[in-house]
Amino acid sequence: MAHNLEILKSGQAALVYAGTTPWHELGTPMVDIDMYDVVKLAHMAGADFEVEKTPTYHLFNDEYREVPNIYNIRRVSDGKVFGQVKGAYTIYQNMTGVLALTEALKDRPLAIETIGVLNDGKTWVLVRLDEDILVGGVDPIRPYVLLIVGHDGKTGVHLADVSTRVVCQNTMSASLGESKRTVKASIRHFSTVEARVSEMIKALNLQSKRMIEQAKRFEILANTRKNPEEFESMIDFLIPIPTGKDITDRIIRSAQEERLRLWSVFQKSETVERDTAYGWYNAVTQWVSHDMQVKGMNTNSKNADSQTRRALYNLDGPGFDLRSKAFKHLMAGVK
Repeated sequence: MAHNLEILKSGQAALVYAGTTPWHELGTPMVDIDMYDVVKLAHMAGADFEVEKTPTYHLFNDEYREVPNIYNIRRVSDGKVFGQVKGAYTIYQNMTGVLALTEALKDRPLAIETIGVLNDGKTWVLVRLDEDILVGGVDPIRPYVLLIVGHDGKTGVHLADVSTRVVCQNTMSASLGESKRTVKASIRHFSTVEARVSEMIKALNLQSKRMIEQAKRFEILANTRKNPEEFESMIDFLIPIPTGKDITDRIIRSAQEERLRLWSVFQKSETVERDTAYGWYNAVTQWVSHDMQVKGMNTNSKNADSQTRRALYNLDGPGFDLRSKAFKHLMAGVK
């Protein structure tokens, strides 16, 4: 079964994890004490490697000539090339991000849940923050921070605060308003990348206050009754049927299929309360997190690279925007 995880010289997959064994049954489980030793964990996962920018060459008349302004991004330890870039590209090392993240959060209870490396050098760390927050006294929301560093010339540095509904692993994060937008960033590898990432990491210290405020909003939604028969109005709001002279039958059919997926989640999910605004929001988050069709990404794929792309779509792209749209719409309807 494809997993796209890098395999280390030891034969282990480049992944360490807390909790249950991943779907691919690869990687190294960590004991509780290891969850707080980021340097050890990064080494166990093979994530503490460094990369360098080296010239590229082409062969002409039996002579190698340097290609101007095109460089390889190469791992120092074994020379593996992850991608090619132009001269303005600035190296950002994995451990620079990981250590800056843990330093910024040193005064808060946190634990590393996952560190891993894909074949293309893409490296991620998932950090759990603080204690779970209960909505309605019974529904735990768990806060995380996700850092992804790419070296393929296409993936920048991605940083996002994440909250997950424990019962179903739906991503719950949403914008609370333009002045209180969740901390998230997608930063390209240019000269200011290290300074910008450091600024964003420090801003994550505001996450606790934001999480408490978000939990209060969730409580309001949990106490707001809704008629399950009217959920179609939410579908109309999020996935309207496209109109216009340039709209093809294929586009209309795609929208209709997506509407059915969301309706099916609402009707069949065992973790959705259909008579509260909070339940309606949970239906949307489950659809966005697990069921929505995204171009180029298989919903049921267990390929790690596909899962990473879906995570970025969900945490730092249109998926986040859809959740925020639903959240604001439901809050606007609270009386």
